[in-house]
Amino acid sequence: MAAVLACVALLLVTAHPPAAGAGDVSATVVANPLTLVLDVPPEPVETGRRIRAVATVANAGASPVTDVVLTIHTPGEVRVYRDATASIRRIRGDGSAGAAWHLCVDEPLVNGGYIVSVTGEAVGATGESYPIAGGAAVLTATAGRRPCR
Repeated sequence: MAAVLACVALLLVTAHPPAAGAGDVSATVVANPLTLVLDVPPEPVETGRRIRAVATVANAGASPVTDVVLTIHTPGEVRVYRDATASIRRIRGDGSAGAAWHLCVDEPLVNGGYIVSVTGEAVGATGESYPIAGGAAVLTATAGRRPCR
């Protein structure tokens, strides 16, 4: 009988919930202070002509961000000259900075345009990583006299 009571007592002791605070979970929510705008010519461009696409990243936070890396994404009919990735070393708090690419449209679309977008990432003041997205634009083209070179 004493052995049975000892087992029941052990079960009762181990069945109690842990002490207050022992099972708590905490997390930190970090708001992303970065926004991205992509500008391309609003009017149709001639195929074969180089144009500029400019991405502007704004930092609404009080602290600077560093090591900003942006990548432009285009369909196969839109050429990117040089590298599709651009870097910005630092964007101060409440500041902005930009990156530019030269593009060329190989052939026009009969209806509509090509979607060009930019994505990226930056590092915050305490080492947190901020994704950058939302920069997209429609690029339209008309037939030109020459191909992209």
